[in-house]
Amino acid sequence: MAIDHRAKAMSWWLYMHTESPMPAARIMAEMPTDESIAGMCAKADGMRRNDEAVQRWGAAVTWEEFHAREWKGSDW
Repeated sequence: MAIDHRAKAMSWWLYMHTESPMPAARIMAEMPTDESIAGMCAKADGMRRNDEAVQRWGAAVTWEEFHAREWKGSDW
């Protein structure tokens, strides 16, 4: 099943299991469109690529990598 179809199916399932469903006009206004789903997928793909970079390079510089263990001072 395509990702856009899965997103619409999930939205519909959530709608069907609410206590007070919205009127049809409001559903049409608030349900995700193909364009909004594509935008969410593109944003998630960008985040996934950032996660891959973190796994490759690490999350941050550690104190030991950035500072010497003993401070030698400055001569100037």
